Amino acid sequence: MGYSLPLKDQKEIRIGRKRGTLLLQDPLISSEHARLYIRGTKWYVQDLGSTNGVYLAGELIKDCLLPPDVDVLIGGTTIRITSHQQPIATSPIQPQLNIAWLLDEERVRDLPKELNKNDEIDNFLRLPPSLNAVLEVISGKDQGKVFRCQTGNINIGRKIGEIPLTDQEVSRRHAIIECFGREMIFFRDLESTNGTLHNGEKIRTARLQNGDSIEVGKTVMRFKIL
Repeated sequence: MGYSLPLKDQKEIRIGRKRGTLLLQDPLISSEHARLYIRGTKWYVQDLGSTNGVYLAGELIKDCLLPPDVDVLIGGTTIRITSHQQPIATSPIQPQLNIAWLLDEERVRDLPKELNKNDEIDNFLRLPPSLNAVLEVISGKDQGKVFRCQTGNINIGRKIGEIPLTDQEVSRRHAIIECFGREMIFFRDLESTNGTLHNGEKIRTARLQNGDSIEVGKTVMRFKIL
């Protein structure tokens, strides 16, 4: 069962698990997940940088006009805006999301500080839903190779790991990419012998974004979100 929320006289509704106008007890919903807002006479839906995204009619969106009687999937909850009284209901089937991938983003809010202590993340990370990324080798012995990111823990090493390189300057366990969310991707050196560079600068931990370069040993790779 669900419930209805009247939109009369409303200009904006913020949806979240901990903050907002509409609070939903759904573990897939971020603390402040999305907002519905009116522009002129039309309603729009906007993702507020959530972990699991906002889906409109099955498509991942950022900020979009909201047609009447179209389902919006926020976490595990389906919302419909209509001129008729309709419920806001939890959807039992969510083909667009990997339900096993749960993340409380409050746990990782301070990750850059924690990771700079060189702590090991020993739990297995699942790749966030909708993240399709690759590492392209643009320089070095493995130039031309493309490695697809298939898990949330992407180990880079010499002949081992998810990114096995033949470069002799690369340590056996050289670096790791850890995906905590679409906007929470970190690149970390694992106390390698020759160090790790991010966009040309030596780092211990750095936030990784689309188009960034990674240099380990004599190998340069580019991180791309497709």
